[in-house]
Amino acid sequence: MTRLTVALRRYPHTEPLLDGTVRIPGCTLDLPEVEPIHRAFAPMVREQRYDVSELAVATLLQAVEAGVPIAALPVVLHGNFHHRSISVWGGEGRLRPQDLRGKRVGVRAYSQTTGLWVRGVLRDTYGVRSEDVTWVTTEGAHVDGAPEPPNVERTTVKLVDALRRGDVSAVVMGARSADFDRHVGRV
Repeated sequence: MTRLTVALRRYPHTEPLLDGTVRIPGCTLDLPEVEPIHRAFAPMVREQRYDVSELAVATLLQAVEAGVPIAALPVVLHGNFHHRSISVWGGEGRLRPQDLRGKRVGVRAYSQTTGLWVRGVLRDTYGVRSEDVTWVTTEGAHVDGAPEPPNVERTTVKLVDALRRGDVSAVVMGARSADFDRHVGRV
């Protein structure tokens, strides 16, 4: 019997595997609880802690570029439409995407997939280049040694607190992170 350590987030479509309803013949699964799932990404690409792990596409691409011995399975577990993943304090309409030039914007990690998509939307739809913004992050890349551009700064302050205090003009975060507070509005 093969034993595999598998890191997956609980979604309706992964629940049968995680609760044991669906079994893989010849395999025993160790299923560590990793919440939020992005906490599995760095251990996966840095030390191959899991035999199988959910992984963000940006982390996967950086790992492949860095020569990490990792293989991707063509299985999409989760996706988002990131046109509404940038938020401001105080509700909608205070800041337009074009107004972000020269501003500080918080994002968990520069290499985070959500931030990658948002930077692409800002560039392709609104003409705001990544280098026109100072990106304020709370953590580095999941892949050791992945470079960050010079317009990235690190902070120890929670991003929503930095937004509330005015240290950043906006934050990049998915709906699950931003919807907790009625004062956070979308750009």
